[in-house]
Amino acid sequence: MPRRRPATWQQRHSSCHSIWTMNLPNHSVGGRLQSGESLHQSGPSDPIEVVVVDNSRFTMTLVSIVIPAHNTEGFLGVTLDGMLAQTHEDWECIVVDDSSEDATLEVAELYAHKDERIRAIHVEHGGVSKARNAGFRQTSELAAYCTFMDSDDVWTPKALESLVDTARSAPSAIGSHGVAEFIDESGAPTDPGWYADKCLKRIGLVGKSLQGIPPTTPTDFSALLAGGSIFPPGLLLVERQAYVRAGPFDESLVVGEDFEMVSRIVREGQLAFLPEVVLFYRRHEDNRSAKPDAAELVHHAYCQIFHSPLNSMHQRVMARRVWRALQRERLSGDWAEAWSLGLRAPKETASYLARSALAAWRFIRGYPKPVVRRSRQYW
Repeated sequence: MPRRRPATWQQRHSSCHSIWTMNLPNHSVGGRLQSGESLHQSGPSDPIEVVVVDNSRFTMTLVSIVIPAHNTEGFLGVTLDGMLAQTHEDWECIVVDDSSEDATLEVAELYAHKDERIRAIHVEHGGVSKARNAGFRQTSELAAYCTFMDSDDVWTPKALESLVDTARSAPSAIGSHGVAEFIDESGAPTDPGWYADKCLKRIGLVGKSLQGIPPTTPTDFSALLAGGSIFPPGLLLVERQAYVRAGPFDESLVVGEDFEMVSRIVREGQLAFLPEVVLFYRRHEDNRSAKPDAAELVHHAYCQIFHSPLNSMHQRVMARRVWRALQRERLSGDWAEAWSLGLRAPKETASYLARSALAAWRFIRGYPKPVVRRSRQYW
């Protein structure tokens, strides 16, 4: 039998709401019964015991999870097993099969039969952004949060619980993000601590310079442009309505589309930071980020973010300051390397001098190239 979805917070809250709003005798605090009190009928029958339920216990929040999947039959089951192991149980999952040529859809349907919180849909092949957009359109409008999980990554058992708690503990934030560690195709750790340290070492704009951000400080637009690592997307949990306002993933971007989407999210508000490992990022030869042109494509996405007409005046100033601060750091580092090498390694020295000159020119120019502008997109 498929597993029934637990009642949502809203459903359970509504079931006990009438107890809290019932008009009660005057001897109760605020006209309502306190825990342990009884309500007596006026007739001779026995008193009716009323149990006053503590509303604060009902803290579950529906989370929509969208998983685009293409030819990942060997990994998808592990990803879904990690989802079923979550301590936060109030979720729904839409697995979007992007016209896989292997048994990916069959794996998704098998898990959908096991647990009714999981649904599998099939779309014509159009890439990861198109699949994510199709999945988001299938999510419940009642969901409080949404996250996009890659079909080869794995959550830690408390990932959703920790991300939800972090987001809810920061009322001014519109979501939260955590830290990842690398694993290989077999699931074994690789380069332990390296990527987690990269996620933890956030920098942001302070005045006109870049400085380290303490764990208690949320991630903002400047931290993202300065190289903040919110990848893969399963690290990120965001209010569903923020995604509605942000619009769909840009289907013209092959790599860096999640980076560009996060930029739209942090234009609206900050993200609370969870300095804990919540996800294992699987590295293998089919990763899109491992392709030879990945760095160039991510830079293209960066330029699209920098030059976006959606940036406010404050964000435009912030972006320019971050860009110049990055070029200043590169110029300083390359010049120091050239000075230390001197005449002992003339070719390397010349290379560092050329790089420092390029950084100086980019600093003066004040913005990255190419200039890429795309208009707002809507669901």
